[in-house]
Amino acid sequence: AISFLNGDILLNNSADGTTTISTGTGGGNLTIDGNIVGTAGKSESLTILSGTGNTLISGSIGLTQAVNDLTINASQDGDVTIASIGTDSVVGVSGTTLIGNTATDAMSLTGAEYNTTGSQKYSAKTGGQNIAISGAVAQFATSGASIEFDTSGVSLNNDGTTVVTTGSGGGTVTFDGAIEGTDNANADGLQVISGTGAITFTGSIGATNELDELSVNAQGVTGVGTGAITFSSAIGAGGQVGVVGTTAIGNANTAQITFSNGTLKFTGATTFRATDNNSGDDANIEIASATTIDTDGGSFTVTGSKLDLADGANLTVNSDGGAIVISGIEGNDDETVTINANDTDASGSEVETVSIGAIGDAGHSMIHDVIISGDAGITLTGNIELAEDTDAGGSEAAVLTFNDKIIIDGSVSLDVNDGSANDGVITFNTAIDGTSGTGDNLTIESGSAALGLVAIGQTNALDQLTINPAGAGAITIDTNIGKGTEDATTVGVTGATAIGNSNTTSLGLGAAVYKFGGSLTVITDGGTDTSDVEITFDGSSPIISTSGDNVSITGGDILLGNGANLTINTNINNVETDGGDITIGTGINAHSEENLTLDAHSTGAGSISIAAIGKRGTSRMNTVTVTSGSTGSITLNGDISQGVGGGGSEGVVFTGPVILAEGKSITITTDGGGTDGVVTFTGSTSTISGVHGNALENLTINSGTGNVTLAGIVGGT
Repeated sequence: AISFLNGDILLNNSADGTTTISTGTGGGNLTIDGNIVGTAGKSESLTILSGTGNTLISGSIGLTQAVNDLTINASQDGDVTIASIGTDSVVGVSGTTLIGNTATDAMSLTGAEYNTTGSQKYSAKTGGQNIAISGAVAQFATSGASIEFDTSGVSLNNDGTTVVTTGSGGGTVTFDGAIEGTDNANADGLQVISGTGAITFTGSIGATNELDELSVNAQGVTGVGTGAITFSSAIGAGGQVGVVGTTAIGNANTAQITFSNGTLKFTGATTFRATDNNSGDDANIEIASATTIDTDGGSFTVTGSKLDLADGANLTVNSDGGAIVISGIEGNDDETVTINANDTDASGSEVETVSIGAIGDAGHSMIHDVIISGDAGITLTGNIELAEDTDAGGSEAAVLTFNDKIIIDGSVSLDVNDGSANDGVITFNTAIDGTSGTGDNLTIESGSAALGLVAIGQTNALDQLTINPAGAGAITIDTNIGKGTEDATTVGVTGATAIGNSNTTSLGLGAAVYKFGGSLTVITDGGTDTSDVEITFDGSSPIISTSGDNVSITGGDILLGNGANLTINTNINNVETDGGDITIGTGINAHSEENLTLDAHSTGAGSISIAAIGKRGTSRMNTVTVTSGSTGSITLNGDISQGVGGGGSEGVVFTGPVILAEGKSITITTDGGGTDGVVTFTGSTSTISGVHGNALENLTINSGTGNVTLAGIVGGT
């Protein structure tokens, strides 16, 4: 054994060289109570060998003058305890530091500072946390050189945050083994800073004893840079949380973050951040295998870069009540994504919000299924574009499910129309809202798959809404768009709305309110014959209202269901100078003598064009009331048949100039076999006109006992 008691050791060879202190290869211990310092102007290196004996250095190495290279038991297996190297302001070793080797039984780093210019490597045998860091707020620092904790796991037992930094240069940081806290005090944290150098965690983190916090090249920390970060193993394990406090991994310049294991468990606020432009790639947070991320009530944020899912790396994120914010997700080949912010374990945390950017790609090749839950709202800031799954020779349609209200922030497209014969299914379970009603544009594309919608714009309106601009999928809207009475200004969409296309097989409108601050355009397939119906209103006395904007419904025939007395009003509360035009390019039919009111308001230039009304089957319309602007017109393109009626006021009433469409012979029938309805033309000095003003247009009125009133000139124009 060799002991240096009380005094400091000065290395002062007559020539630059290496001082060796050795107890041989046996079991002799080596104890140094004081500090070890070099000599100014000299390059003094130190080698310590204790064989199977233990080395204990209680003082600081290089306290006032750095040694050159430091090597301690680099080839022998004795235990090593080192109090410190240098100070927070003084470099203790100017060259290379090598402490321990892969046979070292145990290493204890009990001091606060391990400060060198050159690289540091701490080695101990594998099979546990044989490198123990217990110095209060310990810091391991180099000036751009690498730091490695080799082979062995590392235990943090200092009730503080251990800092490992290679500065802003290119020094790498490597942990080859697992990293653990040591007790349940939840006070052992880790901060790693590497500048442009790569950081690698080969072993797990907190798999048995959690860390208090984890910061890896985190945003806002001095010295962080572009260095890539790799986690090869889990953070946490099973029911064990890996980090209980704040976790911050990466910054806005981090080139890449890779998670290779499927378990990432946290309880505090957790943030992953990387650059959104790494040589043109905006998805630089790599998920290399199927992964579940749990934050147990804490928030989870992915910012800057998108998440990039490798082939088969299906992703699940559970926050159990914490807010979830993810800038975007890409995939490789039909991966699945499940995001749940709801408090599933009744922990009491009820933020329960999700904000998600773009998912998938316009080529429909990346992501297959997406399921999102967030009781307090799911905010969408980017497109979600999903793919059919054709793996294993099969064909499985994409699934997009929102279990809670979605909030549109910006222009968003929800697209499962992947161009295959097996388009996906979109399910909305609660409601759809905008953020501010300005620039919140939603496009929904289900292709050939049926689509059912929920209430829209009940809290905040959308700006624009487009539903199935392509594809034959049936559309059902059984809940309100907007709210309130016909003339209330509570619209669900402030701008233009377009529903369907010329291939849409059917449109079911089962709600009572459809209110828009812009135009409404509805298009469906025209059907194969006159016996089928493509557009059905089933709500109780439904209203369609716009703020002075046009309404156009074309394609297939319309059926008003039992009690679905339809009103279309194109000037909500009569606040605009002109009511919008109303164009009904398809037949309108009744279930049991429903009422139809088309109102472009009598002031202004709003015009109305209608096709046949009440011609299908035995049930005809009860009342038909059509009002155009005084400088607008009402164009008739088909016959109108009014039913039996129950009183004396039923019938057909036109307010505004009526024009018979080019070449049309029009018949208006209110002789229904019961109480015959009236036929009234009013509101204009020129009551009825043809297009050509000659025999090409013809009008026949069959009113039975019902009165016919012509308040203006027939053929006046």
